[in-house]
Amino acid sequence: MVRTACYVPDIDKGLDLVKRSKDLGYQTTINIMASSAAIETE
Repeated sequence: MVRTACYVPDIDKGLDLVKRSKDLGYQTTINIMASSAAIETE
């Protein structure tokens, strides 16, 4: 299993990594770090 963690501004990069890992056959998860501190526009 590939566990990916990223901050709100880097969600696109995290999702790209998850997609590439999943395409290789891995089970994947993503964790958005410090989401409670994110500004709504992010």
